[in-house]
Amino acid sequence: MQPNARLAVAVLTLFSCATAQVADGGADAAKCEAYVVPTTTDLTTPQVSFRNDVMPLFDQTCGFSSCHGSPASARVFLGLNPGTGDPAKVRPGIVGVMSKALPTMALVAASDPSKSFLLHKIDGDACTFKKECAGEDCGVSMPERSPLLDVKSRDTIRRWVAQGAGDN
Repeated sequence: MQPNARLAVAVLTLFSCATAQVADGGADAAKCEAYVVPTTTDLTTPQVSFRNDVMPLFDQTCGFSSCHGSPASARVFLGLNPGTGDPAKVRPGIVGVMSKALPTMALVAASDPSKSFLLHKIDGDACTFKKECAGEDCGVSMPERSPLLDVKSRDTIRRWVAQGAGDN
């Protein structure tokens, strides 16, 4: 095999593996396990503000036109535009709103992170609900085509949900 052909095969193999991983919610089906919040994680403190703590995370990672920042996107439009998302529109679009992928679970269930589909998506374990999801497809982990948010960022969102998902 020619050196360029070997390189092309290696790149295609690597790409197909990465694509398969992303297409399955960021986890190999055999490795799909529920994320367990460490018992040392205090969800009551510090107090988390939706506008000051959560919205900046959403703006940085969710508001691109290909994701949740454009009405033309195939995804749920949340009015998130990098740096300009309107918290007064975003919060009502997720708190108490049922997931289209998993109709038995709200995107954000105030005070209950374990019953919030958004948290399962950002933790990369939505695949644990595969049999319950519409068409057995819970979608990919978020942010899509990127590594999971760091634990500190995910816990900021988790604290906000645990603290009642307030408009603060």
